[in-house]
Formats: sequence, C-alpha cells, structure tokens
Amino acid sequence: MSLESGKVKKVLRYRWAVFGILALAYFFVYFHRVSSAVVSTDMQITFGVSTAASIGLLSSVYFYAYTVMQLPSGLLTDTWGPRRTVSIFTLIAAAGAILTGIASSFEQVIAGRLLIGAGVAMVRIPINQKSLVPITNSANILTLPL
Repeated sequence: MSLESGKVKKVLRYRWAVFGILALAYFFVYFHRVSSAVVSTDMQITFGVSTAASIGLLSSVYFYAYTVMQLPSGLLTDTWGPRRTVSIFTLIAAAGAILTGIASSFEQVIAGRLLIGAGVAMVRIPINQKSLVPITNSANILTLPL
C-alpha cells in the first residue's frame, strides 16, 4: 500500500511545522536558563534579597526541577505523544513565567522558576522523536536547536 505523492508532501510539511514549533519552544528553554543571571540585580533590589545564596537558589531551583523532570520525560512522551506532552508542559512553563512576572514576594518567584524548570524539561525529548523528523535528515536536523 503506497501513499500518493501529494499526501507524502503534506505529511513532510506537517513534520517541518511541528519541528519548527518545538525548536521555538526549545529557544525558550535556553532563554529561561540564563534569564536569572540577567535580572539578578533587579531581583535583589525589588525583593530586598541581599545574599548571594538567595540568588543562587533562584538560579538553581530551575535546574533542580529540570533535572527531576528529565526522568519521566521520555516515558510521558512515549505514553502521551509529543504533541500532548509539549503542549501541557509548555503551558506549565508559561504559567511559571507569568507567576514570576507578577510575583510580589521572592518565594513566588522561586515557585515560578520551579514551574518553568518543570515545564521546559519536557521539550527536548519530543524533539528527538524520530516520528517528527524524516530519517534521512535526522542527524543534521536534530542539532539545529542546539
């Protein structure tokens, strides 16, 4: 059973669109990874946090959540599929970003960074799913977001 040429082209265009969306989401992974270093001085002034340990906690809570969520990311991607996994956890990351933006206390900022770390941890594994990238281009394409 073979597919028509038009249907094959449509599927390949769909794959590229999905890959582009995931690559954009992966851009935000790196954006959030370094954002605390950029705004640390403003955070110290705004929330009255003067110790380096507090700013270190602000940065590290993202990585703690990111690390913990790497364990179930492959299982969830296999179970739910890339679309559902990325959709749900990108929304969690967005909720964390909103919470961080409207936070009125340093603890709320920490909670926001925790949500961001948990949410963006689920982006890389779905990008690596072979079903999204044509097999002939997978080695070249999967390195693009990096």
